[in-house]
Amino acid sequence: MENKYKIEFASATTKQQFFNMFTKSKEGRALLKKKEDYMHKGQFIQAMQMAKKIDDFVAQEFAKYARQAEKEAERINVNELGMPNDVKNELNKLYVVAFMTADILESVILDMNDAVKKFDKDLAVDIFDDFKEVNKVAQEKLRFFRKSEDVMNLPIWGTECDNMYEMMRNKAAKIIKEDIKEKLKTL
Repeated sequence: MENKYKIEFASATTKQQFFNMFTKSKEGRALLKKKEDYMHKGQFIQAMQMAKKIDDFVAQEFAKYARQAEKEAERINVNELGMPNDVKNELNKLYVVAFMTADILESVILDMNDAVKKFDKDLAVDIFDDFKEVNKVAQEKLRFFRKSEDVMNLPIWGTECDNMYEMMRNKAAKIIKEDIKEKLKTL
């Protein structure tokens, strides 16, 4: 009989399924009704604030759920699977990439909001709010790896993530510059 292992960090419940459960709860329905009431009264700022409160609440509850599911899940140590070193090394490298990506994404969102606040302190970039929620869940899922792998506890993390972020900003600036050059050619 062939054994197949699937490495999971929480149950198959998705954030959307979790949100659907939330909307059926008494507290969820009350918060959603409050948001709808604000919308009907034309109080759009309050409605947006309530929507954010709902999103934050769902994200917090989902993170708690993911942590609990992680505690209850059976853990498989990749060293016990007899996995070849090249596969283990690739898996470790990809865990590190995932963590760096989550860290950089969080920095990007914070920097975007800092940039618009320089113009108007009441402005906020909310187009990526759903990414923030996904990022929180990703960081929760990566938390166990951080505890179990020495590489995740090295002080070089901050520097390397900052360097990668700066490199990506430079690449983005180069892409934008090239785009402008191409557009000027067509004028």
